[in-house]
Amino acid sequence: MNATERLMGLVQKGTITLSRARIIVKDLLWHESFVTTDLYLNYHGQMDTIYQAINDYGKQLQEWVEQAMNGMDVADE
Repeated sequence: MNATERLMGLVQKGTITLSRARIIVKDLLWHESFVTTDLYLNYHGQMDTIYQAINDYGKQLQEWVEQAMNGMDVADE
C-alpha cells in the first residue's frame, strides 16, 4: 500500500479531508499543479471503471456465444 492509498483510506474514514490529502500528495510527489495530483488520486477509480466495462463486455460476449452454440437467435443489445 502506497502513501496515496493510505491517505485515501483516511479520507474515507473521515480522519482527514480530501483537500488535506491532495496537499500532502502534491508535496510528496513534487507536483507543480493540483491538476496532476487530482489525476493521480483518481487513477484507481478510473481503472476500476475501465475494468468493470471490460468485464461486462466479456459477460455479454459469453452470452452471445452460448446463444449461438445453442442455436438461438442473438438479440441485438
